[in-house]
Amino acid sequence: GYYLNPKIYLTEEETKVGYVSIKKSVSLMAAFHTGRTNWSGRNLPVEKFKKAAEWLIEKGWDIVEVGDKATEPLGVESLNLCGKLNVRETAAVMSLCHLFVGIDSSPWHIAQCFDIPSVVTFGMIDPATRIYPKNKKCYPVQSKKVKCLGCHHEQIPPVLYSQCPRDARAEYAPCMRAIKAEDIIEKIEEAIKGMD
Repeated sequence: GYYLNPKIYLTEEETKVGYVSIKKSVSLMAAFHTGRTNWSGRNLPVEKFKKAAEWLIEKGWDIVEVGDKATEPLGVESLNLCGKLNVRETAAVMSLCHLFVGIDSSPWHIAQCFDIPSVVTFGMIDPATRIYPKNKKCYPVQSKKVKCLGCHHEQIPPVLYSQCPRDARAEYAPCMRAIKAEDIIEKIEEAIKGMD
């Protein structure tokens, strides 16, 4: 098939907002979106992202947190912009970042539009259905122990939200709980090597 890879074009004013918001860090910057959705198969306990952020900080990276005001903070030294920017301003900040780490979400799709290397967690959703076809800079993180990955696609469309059919009341689907911080860090290392 024929696929387009979407791009976002920022105005000069939006670009200025990005620079002012982050005060243009001189080090490498990673945008994190730990998010919260109505889909238990997308949510991941924030502690797992926290360990990945701490690992990047030890390597000299700056962390920028993006999302809405309901986004749970990482609890690390970071610039937390959650709930402070609109979508276009968030895009302006993210355009200045070198890496994205987070859940399958709008901020990740913004990262894809800017061709930012991305480490994204997946469980109930098959990453092949979400990664733009020409994107060679996405490093999906999935549990290696769960056999039911991608189960969301077994539901009859349209699907407005998705809960785990094996554990419908869970805050985090088993496929997401099974992802370890070390799995995220391993993919971050791959993404960094891919930047060279």
